[in-house]
Amino acid sequence: MNAPGPRLQLLAILKLRPGTMPEFNEVMNRVVPIMAQHDWILAGAWTTLLGRLNVVYDLWSVPDANAVVSGFLGLMQRSEYPQIAKVLADCVEDEQLQLLTRLPYDPGRQ
Repeated sequence: MNAPGPRLQLLAILKLRPGTMPEFNEVMNRVVPIMAQHDWILAGAWTTLLGRLNVVYDLWSVPDANAVVSGFLGLMQRSEYPQIAKVLADCVEDEQLQLLTRLPYDPGRQ
């Protein structure tokens, strides 16, 4: 684990193929605890009720930019990764990752 300090937010925006939400949810229930072992904290996971359909928004808290790479490498080194990767490839049509930092007017800024 990394030293305490301000964490960064990693926003994952995933466009799923129609009808794949159940399989995606199932595989993410496996992925979340693996990523937690690499100091990724899932702050929230949402999908749209109104707007672009089949889109998932996952907000992760990571200690720094290096943790993004080390988290993915840790996931890929797991014996179950090929199965996880196949499900994700079948479900995810497009993915955007955005590493965020707080703005001065953010009420949660420390």
